[in-house]
Amino acid sequence: MPWIIRDIEPWFADGVEVRSSIIHGKGLYSKRLFERGSDILRIGGCLFHISERRSGYVMPSTTTPVSEQVIMAERVRGSKDYSDYLNHSCDPNIGFRDAISIVAIRDIPAGEELVIDYAFWECDSAWKLKTVCNCGSRNCRQNVTGENWQLVKPTDECYRYFSPFLKRRILALAEKGNTNDAR
Repeated sequence: MPWIIRDIEPWFADGVEVRSSIIHGKGLYSKRLFERGSDILRIGGCLFHISERRSGYVMPSTTTPVSEQVIMAERVRGSKDYSDYLNHSCDPNIGFRDAISIVAIRDIPAGEELVIDYAFWECDSAWKLKTVCNCGSRNCRQNVTGENWQLVKPTDECYRYFSPFLKRRILALAEKGNTNDAR
């Protein structure tokens, strides 16, 4: 395999492992207690212009938008890492601290699957989860799409765990809504 030079190297906390998941195939699990706010991982990969998302140069399952025009992903001939085993849950226990850092939203005991809401970063209106959500949470949305971020308000507790560029979109959408309400 040719050398892949990543723009950002991934990082993973000690105490995570991949194993079978009841949510979907394989998942990332904690092997120890992660206290709320603990760093779990840093997403890594190569930076691409958003137009390359469906170009065939990037591994689709590794795509993470980091701004309006930039995505991070592994090249098709790259390799997957722990972050590629993060399953979706409508009741996540991890979220974004910044554009690439993932932290514990709450205390996570040893043995629990590390799950994230894909709405925290996914914003491609053409994207949708290939199957009906199987997270089993009380507030399960069933259909997870690249438009779910639009359901969030800046006052929602989960807002703080969204990717920064989506926080800006959410704020702009809320301001637009407030402007329309004032008329």
